[in-house]
Amino acid sequence: MRRLNWLGREAFLAIVDSRPRTVREWQYFAFEVYEVIYSDLPTFYTENPDDESFPSSVRRWYGQIDDRQFVIDVYYDAFPNLCQVRIPYSDVCEYAWQTLLDLQLLPCSIQASQSVGISNDSGLRIRTVFRRDDRGFDSPIYNGTSETDAQTLIRFLRSQNSAIGYSLGEPEPDVNWVVIEFVGHSRIHRARYHCRTSALGVGCEMSRGSENEFVVHSESPDRDPRRFWIRNGGVTKLA
Repeated sequence: MRRLNWLGREAFLAIVDSRPRTVREWQYFAFEVYEVIYSDLPTFYTENPDDESFPSSVRRWYGQIDDRQFVIDVYYDAFPNLCQVRIPYSDVCEYAWQTLLDLQLLPCSIQASQSVGISNDSGLRIRTVFRRDDRGFDSPIYNGTSETDAQTLIRFLRSQNSAIGYSLGEPEPDVNWVVIEFVGHSRIHRARYHCRTSALGVGCEMSRGSENEFVVHSESPDRDPRRFWIRNGGVTKLA
């Protein structure tokens, strides 16, 4: 039976430092969270625990499921409704996403059954699982190493919440994306990201309360010709 234990910072670091070098690297998950996470988790968070450069101030919890340590981060200034979970890749799971089954032990304030991001350390990308965003676009959440890999994840996610739209598609091309704002007859370059979802998210936020139209497009139209037109916080047209 799997066991979940919460750890203090020093205890966590002592265990991690003593791990054999054969332990695989961290796997990353992203989940939506409810504000009650601060009362739901049985230990108090550590704020800004390291000297690293974070996107914003971070609140961090430490824990362990069986013999695998994990970290929960909430970047509460920039992304208060999301958390990132890091846990070593499993050596026993057939597919990388199946660590998600262990993370179902986390408290309900962490929506571990509705992941918005799952990393895979395999260099092989065959099929991608997409999740429908309410703002009018699909976000890639997992790159499967086979059709079966991706299909089994979708079946699990749909069994947890049938109201969320998931689909399968081709892996995203490795290209940069830009956010352009139309101001009168001018085109103003607002942002550039390597991730399409990040560019779309920023474009949607910039368009809130603005009378101007925005477009997000690839810098390599020969590899991805899609253009996402945005107004009032959402995609209005895909060309």
